[in-house]
Amino acid sequence: MSTDNYNFRLLTLAREARGITQTDLAKSTNTDQGNLSKIEQGLIHPTEELITKYANELNFPESFFYQAENKTPISDFFYRKRVSLPAKDKIRLEAQIDLLRMIYEKLLKSVEIPLAKLPSSTLSKNFLSADAAILAREFYRVSRGPIKELVSLIEKNGIALIFIDVKSDKFDGMTVYTDSNYPLIILNKNMSNDRKRFTIAHELGHQILHLPYRFDIDLYERIATNANALEMEADAFASEFLLPSTECRVELYDLNYHKLSDLKLYWKVSKRALVYKAKTLGCIDERKYKNLMIELSRRGERTTESFDVELDEPKLFGQILRVYKTELNYSQKELSDYLCISETDLTRVTNLASSSKLKIAI
Repeated sequence: MSTDNYNFRLLTLAREARGITQTDLAKSTNTDQGNLSKIEQGLIHPTEELITKYANELNFPESFFYQAENKTPISDFFYRKRVSLPAKDKIRLEAQIDLLRMIYEKLLKSVEIPLAKLPSSTLSKNFLSADAAILAREFYRVSRGPIKELVSLIEKNGIALIFIDVKSDKFDGMTVYTDSNYPLIILNKNMSNDRKRFTIAHELGHQILHLPYRFDIDLYERIATNANALEMEADAFASEFLLPSTECRVELYDLNYHKLSDLKLYWKVSKRALVYKAKTLGCIDERKYKNLMIELSRRGERTTESFDVELDEPKLFGQILRVYKTELNYSQKELSDYLCISETDLTRVTNLASSSKLKIAI
């Protein structure tokens, strides 16, 4: 195979996705790290023999390294708890998510889904988060009360979700876009369902409030001066989207610990979210807020609450994979060849798409 179309950036992506350092890859392939560094920087061209060695060690087909990678880097997006992730874990996680994005981009070449339906066209970039959430509920024709099948609502409007196995609790989720502008929400499957629901709504908030303006100079100035502001705006959107103030306010007056369980079951949000919403709306004062938070801590519910809520599972990504296998008649090998990944990785991705209960990490 001619190396003329070799894409040097994909060697770094493959290595980082496996969690392997340059030093380790050089040692395991008995190659020179200096040359490997220059190859990853595009300063020198690798031989066919080197590409074969790296591909075998990283368990990627050689074809993987001859693709055009995504044009939009992961760094142009936002995700929850990004700053507190250790650098090594962050690098590997971003590489794995980029691989999923590349796979999703390719899958959509033969399977058509509608572009994401977002109410962004009706908003300005300075729109208040709570107002945007109210308009979003109207836009998606959400009935009064809790959103029962949140995942289904998001996916039927063209936004796919995938739950991945991230051992760290420092990552909740993020949204990425393919080069064809299809969004994909990635979530940590190990979170509680109420936290997943809030994270999904948070990511929807980013898609409506921020991502349409991600190349806007004003937005980047806001990131530079106050990075937390955008996260707070997405949180405010999520709170109003899941807990509309006009509907929940009356239930949050005279809030006490014993009311929280019933309210959590009904609204499908965490007890902490309910307490914070009550304080935000002025239904309880600062003293009552602190007392309720202390009570949650005393009962061991500040981090893990006593019971979880229901959450429907993602289906869109799995449905797209099934179209390839059942309607387009791709074999496992043909599909892995097309996606430029190993059959082992294809099995892992298929399992990710078919059940959020499986403990699978790519």
